Amino acid sequence: MRLLKIVAINLGLTLAILLAFDAAAYFLLPNDWNFNGYRLTDAALRTPVAGLLYPPGYFEPNSTRGFDIRPAVSGVAAMNNYFFPIEANEFGCRDRKISFEAGKPLIYAAGDSQTWGIVPIDERWTNLLEKKISVPILNCGVPGTAQTHQHQKYREVISKLERKPNLVIVTYISNDVFEDGHFPAYTVVDGFLTMNDASPQELERRVEAGIERLNHPSLYDRIKGSVKRYSLSSQIAIAFWKRAHDAYRGQQPDTVYDYTGTAADKNQQAIKQFAEDVCSAGIRFAVLIPPDSTHLKYPEYFADLDRFLSANGIFSVDFHRAASEQGLRYSDFSQFNDPHFSELGNKRYADDIDAIMKKDGDGFGSCKGLQRSH
Repeated sequence: MRLLKIVAINLGLTLAILLAFDAAAYFLLPNDWNFNGYRLTDAALRTPVAGLLYPPGYFEPNSTRGFDIRPAVSGVAAMNNYFFPIEANEFGCRDRKISFEAGKPLIYAAGDSQTWGIVPIDERWTNLLEKKISVPILNCGVPGTAQTHQHQKYREVISKLERKPNLVIVTYISNDVFEDGHFPAYTVVDGFLTMNDASPQELERRVEAGIERLNHPSLYDRIKGSVKRYSLSSQIAIAFWKRAHDAYRGQQPDTVYDYTGTAADKNQQAIKQFAEDVCSAGIRFAVLIPPDSTHLKYPEYFADLDRFLSANGIFSVDFHRAASEQGLRYSDFSQFNDPHFSELGNKRYADDIDAIMKKDGDGFGSCKGLQRSH
């Protein structure tokens, strides 16, 4: 009995300390200290389909690209612990409804969610860069896409715009090989964006099950959600467990971007076709590689991609290498629980692009060295 009493007292003290720690952390930590799901408001819960964060109906099916942003749509995104509007303009781009004057310069920005922006619109790198260089930038980034989708989107938008940009900027992200290799990698079911990896019937069943789970969560889901939302100590314990589990399984660190195989071949072809199409119209073209915050220990991470771009004369800038060599860290670019750029990361990226643009002048995006296909 004495032993049980001692154990019970110690367990009670431990539980009280953890509760006190969680309560203090919840109210006293800065707002940007968030693990996945920690301190979310009820309305900020992720959608159950593919873990994506966009409101139903924001995307629409597309016969050639699988999906795209619905033109002139509006809604609110729930990212981490804050909200912001994510309306799209008449071109299906997350940008303001602006009439671009034909006689003035225009930059077209292509990319995925890192370009689309997981921050309010005025905090995105495209908007910050636009203010620095006094040239309008049409941000047509689409989450979950790579260069095949982005090229097709570009051709469609430019035909509707009825004018050419002076420069096309493509921001390259480390999942672009996957998304080109599985193009179209995503589709839309019942208004939700989801992986395009099963039959239509299976996708419909998966989405319906996800919506049902969101609307009527089980007791287990409610408990799990509450623990993630309120308990920092459990988040820390889970993070340590995952690290120990990976070490036990002998998982090797990802030090080099895998740019080989069939999927990489498709991605390379997509980049070349995009570059040739843009350059043949007398428009400058630049591929920018932003800092990949999860691999900043490795300056040569994108070396194979750099070699491919250089060998084909495609203008590119490896900002990842520069950031790594400067000793910059994850927190210098990304949100605490999300590798997408934070407001600080967007500012750094805009500043870096601005500096290169000023240095290179009209040579930024030059097509002179492009090795065209025959």
